[in-house]
Amino acid sequence: MSERVLKSPSSGKNSPTKSPTDSVNTVSPDASVNRGASGGFVTTQLETNTGSSLRKIFRSNDSLAREDSAFEPCGVISKVLDECPPACDRLRFKRPSGEPLTPAFAIAREIVEEVVRGATRAKPRRKLRKPRMKSGWMSLGNVIPNFSINDNVFKNIMFNENLLVSTFEPNSLYPTPVGALSLDVQEARGGPLKYQKKKTKGDFLVPKFLVHLSSQLDFCGHNGGSRITAWVDRDLQTLEEKRREYVQMDDGLDQQALYVSSQENFYYLRHDKRKDIFYSPHKAHNLICEGANFVLMRYLALTKFVGFFEVSTLYINGNLCRNIYECKGPSSGMINNKKVDVCKIYRTIIEECGIKHKSITLMTLTGKILKQEWYFCNYILQLNPLTDLSAFNKIPLEKKPLQDDIQLLSLYLDAKVNDE
Repeated sequence: MSERVLKSPSSGKNSPTKSPTDSVNTVSPDASVNRGASGGFVTTQLETNTGSSLRKIFRSNDSLAREDSAFEPCGVISKVLDECPPACDRLRFKRPSGEPLTPAFAIAREIVEEVVRGATRAKPRRKLRKPRMKSGWMSLGNVIPNFSINDNVFKNIMFNENLLVSTFEPNSLYPTPVGALSLDVQEARGGPLKYQKKKTKGDFLVPKFLVHLSSQLDFCGHNGGSRITAWVDRDLQTLEEKRREYVQMDDGLDQQALYVSSQENFYYLRHDKRKDIFYSPHKAHNLICEGANFVLMRYLALTKFVGFFEVSTLYINGNLCRNIYECKGPSSGMINNKKVDVCKIYRTIIEECGIKHKSITLMTLTGKILKQEWYFCNYILQLNPLTDLSAFNKIPLEKKPLQDDIQLLSLYLDAKVNDE
């Protein structure tokens, strides 16, 4: 900015003005504008030490040309610190109400307050969101035609069964029992269904499956077993599962434990010998964990499903695996020297490294396990030979209200008339 000559009425002498960082010339808000014989103006200059402070805050003149500046230029001036034409003889200063400060000190105070406010602004504390289980990631209807677990099927899936763990001894015609397994599917309630757009109180009370599995056996002379506790919804999505396999060796306990949970946008896995693992629903598509596997096999037996489909599952180490089911449909079989209608379910688990684990499960049409074998394994699950199979071959009938069954209602009315 070029220097201008201002006349001070006190001295009557001409003095050149300094740069805007050294002095700011404005009309004093408390003094009237006096034009004397010398034609000068009443001006207020910023002291030298104050100008030094402003230079420390703003190192260039461009920093003063801001929208929130305390100066408001008149209509002729485009920028506050540009050269002011001769027609413009003053700048209008917006003084805060109730604060009789000189313009120079008001500017300095506003600048310092803004700097301090930006440096000490309290950032809002980030509120950690508690993970909530979410349903709605399963799409088994795309791989299993007409997949649906209604109330009648839901009730028929829930029951308890006990099996023997046996092994084939050398030179033995029959397997030798070395342990036992207990499988129980119960009804459980709770858990928000966040994928539903319109939720009601009844949606939070929709019953789900609670799967308990416990086994204990003699594994090559050592005590071993497994534990599974799973919470599964009607879409067979695992909301939460705890799985543990162990063997008591001579040098200590050898075990693996896996925890699975459906979080807000991902599956969370924790393995006792690995770091935490996260899988997206896209990667773990149609994930069927071990607890949901037993519910699925009971559903396939009850509905007499025929065909094959592929989903995904988790190995005990937390790795994702391909999970292929193949059902041959109902057929006749001999169990404990008795003829029983059975359903064969073939299951193949393929690890990422290519290792395959094949098993075949023989089930009744009511969903009870008669026998389960694994390829290249001497251990099998089987029904107790002393169990009575007379009730195993009975298929539970779907219960309908009396008014919906015309034939049953007619027989009931006829019997009632005959009694009268």
